[in-house]
Amino acid sequence: MARFGISAPAEPDSEKIKKRIIELFSTADELKKLFNDVLPKNSLLKSILKIDEQQDKDKICDTLLAYIGNNFFYTVGQVKSEEENKLSQLKKEKKSKQAYGLDVKTIENEIKELEKKTNKNYIRNLIREKFLEQYCKYQKENSESLRQEIISSYNDVHKTSFTTFEQVSNGIWKDKWQKELCYDYLLLPASVFEKPETISQLPTTIPLKTKSKLSQLYDFQTRGLIKIHNYLSDKEDRDQTEKRTLIMMPTGSGKTRMTVQALVEWLNLRDQGKIDSTAHEQQLNKNGIIFWFASTNELCDQASDSFREIFNQIGTSGLVNLTHWYGNERPDLPDILNNNPGTHIVITNTIHANDELSKEKGEGTRRIDYWENSEYYKFVRKNTIAIVIDEAHEVTGEGYQNFLAAMGFDYSGRNVEKINKNNIVLIGLSATPYKGSGIRDEFSSEDVDDLNDFMNMDADKEPAYFKNLDKYTRLIHKIFGRIFVPIPERSGTSSHPIAMINAPHTAYVGDSIKISGTDSYDLYSDITFSWKTFSFGGEKIPDHTEPEFYQQFKKEGSYQITLEVKNGMGFSSKSLPHIIEILPTTTSQIKGTGSLEDTQEFYNILTNDRKILCEITHGVIDGPQLNLSKKEFAQWKKGTLEDSTISNDEKYNRQICDVVDKCIKKYNKKRVLVFANSVKHSQELRLILRVNYGHENAESVDGTTKTGIRRKIVKEFRETENIPILCNYGVFTTGFDVPKIDVLVICRDVGSNALYTQMIGRGQRGPVAHGTEDLWLITSDFPKPNQTKSELKLGWEALAEDWKSFPQEIKENLSLRDFKYESNVTTRLNQPEAIKDDFLINEEPITNLQLKCQTCSAITNGLDNCLKFYGYKTTKEGTKAESVRQVIKLMKKDKKNPKAFHRHCTYCRASSNLVKSSNCTFTKFIAKKHNGDAHLVVLVNVLQKMLENKHHNIIKWHDLQNTLWQLWNKNANKQKKSFPTSSFNLNMPSIKRLEKNNILKIKNNLDIEIIDIVEPKGLKQVIDNLKVHPQIKNNVKQIIDAQGINEKNLEFTNIRKIPKLEQYFTDLKRTIGHTPTSRQFNSELGDLKKEYIKQYNGDYKDFLKAHRIILKDDEILKDSLYDEYFEKCITEGKKITHKQLDEYGDYRLEDYRDMWGTVENFEQKTSVVLEDVLNHYDEFHQNRDAEFEEISKNIQELKKKSPATFYRFDEIYQHSKLKVFRYVIQLKISHLRYLENYYGPNVGIFLQLVSDFFRLKKWIGRTPKSAEEFSKKTGTLATSNFMKEFKLTKEGYQKFLNLIDVDFPEKEDTKVEQKMKEITIEKLKKYEKDYEREKTEFFIDAVFNPNDELSVLIETYFPNKKELKKLLWPD
Repeated sequence: MARFGISAPAEPDSEKIKKRIIELFSTADELKKLFNDVLPKNSLLKSILKIDEQQDKDKICDTLLAYIGNNFFYTVGQVKSEEENKLSQLKKEKKSKQAYGLDVKTIENEIKELEKKTNKNYIRNLIREKFLEQYCKYQKENSESLRQEIISSYNDVHKTSFTTFEQVSNGIWKDKWQKELCYDYLLLPASVFEKPETISQLPTTIPLKTKSKLSQLYDFQTRGLIKIHNYLSDKEDRDQTEKRTLIMMPTGSGKTRMTVQALVEWLNLRDQGKIDSTAHEQQLNKNGIIFWFASTNELCDQASDSFREIFNQIGTSGLVNLTHWYGNERPDLPDILNNNPGTHIVITNTIHANDELSKEKGEGTRRIDYWENSEYYKFVRKNTIAIVIDEAHEVTGEGYQNFLAAMGFDYSGRNVEKINKNNIVLIGLSATPYKGSGIRDEFSSEDVDDLNDFMNMDADKEPAYFKNLDKYTRLIHKIFGRIFVPIPERSGTSSHPIAMINAPHTAYVGDSIKISGTDSYDLYSDITFSWKTFSFGGEKIPDHTEPEFYQQFKKEGSYQITLEVKNGMGFSSKSLPHIIEILPTTTSQIKGTGSLEDTQEFYNILTNDRKILCEITHGVIDGPQLNLSKKEFAQWKKGTLEDSTISNDEKYNRQICDVVDKCIKKYNKKRVLVFANSVKHSQELRLILRVNYGHENAESVDGTTKTGIRRKIVKEFRETENIPILCNYGVFTTGFDVPKIDVLVICRDVGSNALYTQMIGRGQRGPVAHGTEDLWLITSDFPKPNQTKSELKLGWEALAEDWKSFPQEIKENLSLRDFKYESNVTTRLNQPEAIKDDFLINEEPITNLQLKCQTCSAITNGLDNCLKFYGYKTTKEGTKAESVRQVIKLMKKDKKNPKAFHRHCTYCRASSNLVKSSNCTFTKFIAKKHNGDAHLVVLVNVLQKMLENKHHNIIKWHDLQNTLWQLWNKNANKQKKSFPTSSFNLNMPSIKRLEKNNILKIKNNLDIEIIDIVEPKGLKQVIDNLKVHPQIKNNVKQIIDAQGINEKNLEFTNIRKIPKLEQYFTDLKRTIGHTPTSRQFNSELGDLKKEYIKQYNGDYKDFLKAHRIILKDDEILKDSLYDEYFEKCITEGKKITHKQLDEYGDYRLEDYRDMWGTVENFEQKTSVVLEDVLNHYDEFHQNRDAEFEEISKNIQELKKKSPATFYRFDEIYQHSKLKVFRYVIQLKISHLRYLENYYGPNVGIFLQLVSDFFRLKKWIGRTPKSAEEFSKKTGTLATSNFMKEFKLTKEGYQKFLNLIDVDFPEKEDTKVEQKMKEITIEKLKKYEKDYEREKTEFFIDAVFNPNDELSVLIETYFPNKKELKKLLWPD
């Protein structure tokens, strides 16, 4: 049996085969002849591999084996020949002739001959024959006798009477005979006749089993889990026990579950690199062993079940093996570990361990000496991460003591400096960590055999309770260093459960949707559920008490769902309200009709918004021109054309292979999927990539590949990075799913758009679906002179509009060109609204005249009411009924006749008259097409007011929603009603109307972009006119009556009674600009602290989890932490200490730990950037103008590569050509977010102004009062830049402040001024202390320097320098 690390590795079969072939085929010419004999005559390989020009036997043999494989007596991976295509054509021709009664004998003979050559075993049998012949030739002297001997032995075994090697080669080879042939004659290893490793097909029927959801750990289990993590993740020995502990938990409290989950979660962390900087190298071994000892096979089975169940649910780490090393007929542990790379969780017992121990036992005076020099156990010790012993009270037994000694645990007690010599974590689990009663009695003996010295070692340092334990119990405790009891918190009995709702936010009338609360939990008991649904304009929904339920919504409206959960102690908590918008089926944003616009919208959302699909970077390779006949062209469209032009074009295929090679080697791509043009093409590309480019693991699969082999290759490509390149034909066009394909190369000529789209879709999984951020798509263009392009773009052609192009450098390197996209898509949004003429509702009797205004849709009843509403005198004022009849008749004949009855009411005509000569599309639309829609008028009113003080046309959806809510509630409160925020959403009919008519556009980040308002005053006049329109005023009242919520129902809403704790969180977040850290949240709680402890046990993580907030996802917080750290280091001119980082500024060490786990992790991440900042600060900081220009250019390049409104530190670090340290030197990265509001051309100037502004604001302790103060105190460049962008006016300054979310300073704060004066005095006194009075006076009188903080303070707060000197020196 092979032992760990003892014998040299056996020579691989591939090397044995190669050596033997070179012996048998002694010249390069003989090898080339063999290769040419098995290679199809028309193969591309001949021209590209140039085998005939090769003289190196090694290389020729490598090429041959790459072609035929190492199992060539069983199966050969040969390239499909053109003869197979010819055979297919002959069979079709035969069928056609038979249909017309023609003679087919000649064709049948050709078919028979070709069937022989194209037989799937033809090449294999040919190779058998060639090897047998060459073997006999190699023997020379007794060649003929050997031939007869081999044939005779075959006939004896197979009961045949063959006389030639050709017959033998074509016959069946029984296992016994082929072993004899290879071992005794040919001297080849068994692998040449063995079946290649495969994966068997799935069984016909598999019973489906339920998988229970993993419950939350109890608090005491979590404490135990943390203890295990600390031992595994820390280099330091915190507990002074040398990484040993025994965890005592009562029977039934979940010891196994806790420990298994701890190990699985720790493996996840290790695989993610989260503990690389903290853990000992012993635990970082990716091929290490975790032993799990249990006393019986049944307990081993139980542990195995736990590992599989928990890993299936939460395991994310890579190669982890569960190894069952107990029971009967198990392989040797060394063989198991050698054959299965990765971490092994070895479940075992002392029976198997002792088998190995007895084999390896040596000599010595102490138990630990017996295995100290064993090579086997040296290897095991070196690679063991941890040992877990279940039922650890049995550890004093001989089996455990031997194993622990072999693993380097020295319990001899003699001259022991360290008990745990290899830093292996030792964890014991037991409900009864004692023997017998555990208590010392008068009959107890202190004799514990060879452990006596250990028992007496450091007895003076033992805990006091040891004195009361009997010898074996004391020994158990001492072996594990100490007992850890994870005592539960008593407060747990009064803790509250957490209620969480999982349901969609939108659905459509008639949909039946699942509403689930199964994510809700309580750490200490089961919970009960109580659901309540309140509808805003919808139907009444019954209450529910089950964990989840399905609800069909039959009426549109907003439905607010709340969930209350109660635990076994009677404590309950409510979820945040969950709003579901039920929309009419006709207002779906994606109509679902299969239209081109729908497809584009669908892909756009999944790619840009949801990240379920990845972005595509596309380039094209020019292939050979195909001159097809009409018949061939028709076959091409159907996908039945068999043409060898592409697969035989040497230049084209060299480029394909060059591209694939560079993607792997130069651009570090991990998985390349190649779509070849035929079976032969796929197989040839694979061989060329192996032989000419060194990609030994490149593979090819197609319909002819044996199913078991194909399954194995596909599985390995999908689940590992062992196969970087996979060529295929006709296998992966549809349905194949590999999450992380980096590059897709299509060198197949496909006539079907649908098939081509399916092929591209194989690699389009995005980051949310565990795929890639970006797919490199490389397609081929095969020109066809007779091909006409369709005007309608479908499938991939329609989607290509949004694909990115490769950067110029990569295009040139890969010899690619851009895809010429021609858009033909017209959008629904440009279609004008249809006008329906329903003005005259009732004409007779004329006294009951009923009219509908063709603008506001107001229906007016009665003759006099109609006359008044349309601007005519009433009958009381002299108008005659007959005259009205005549005017109406005239209107029916000619609507445009000026004497005809007005079709628009007096209010609508007034609005229309205001825009007669207007060029403003927005104003004209609202004046002429408002339709009396109160929602629309209110919305436009709000938009107009929000845009008044902006110099761009972008509004944040959140701001618009909040303003609408406030305005509607202001009116509704008068009627003791209110509206929920959910009433105002992007699917509101008023917003959809403006979007449909191109008045506004909803961007991917939910910003609202409004078209230019050419005449803002005219728009305001129209809106003011509509606000007094009686129909619109009445509609507002009707909306409030119908949809507003009575005050008594407000307890169900999330509008006005927001819980104080949540309101505090929201206000704090708005104030500081990001999600508060734990320290920031807790520092201002005040009276809310009791409520915080009551609801969330004072745990900020629970609070965030309940609100589905992930702190580490807050990029603004992350950038702010980066900014402050770099600023402090720049100030000090070096890397600052933890103490310095914690002393001043807005953030503390706790905040960095919240974001990165440890401060050390943060420092490691920023170390390279910080070094660059400190080394280059002086060089780049003095060139601010040029640097901001470079930053501006770089941002424009980033936008082309990865479109965004602004960029974060991590994005710049990963994707920017301009190194991030150059950004850090000039500005705060968090300030880049203000680009989200800026739409001007001068990005660099704007960022420089932002940087100067916030520096000045920080220095003087307040917002600069005016544009003049800002520009004056930041220098001449800032002045010219500000004038260029905003002008030195109050309005310009207001626009600038709006862009950076700073309020305009309304009045001076005397307290701030006094404080800043005191600060200035203090700084000057310090200056005097450092430089003496004379230099201080000189500094005060010096010319103002806008780049010096103290100079700016003097200029701001002490313009009278005599007064300042008097304060400093009263004498």
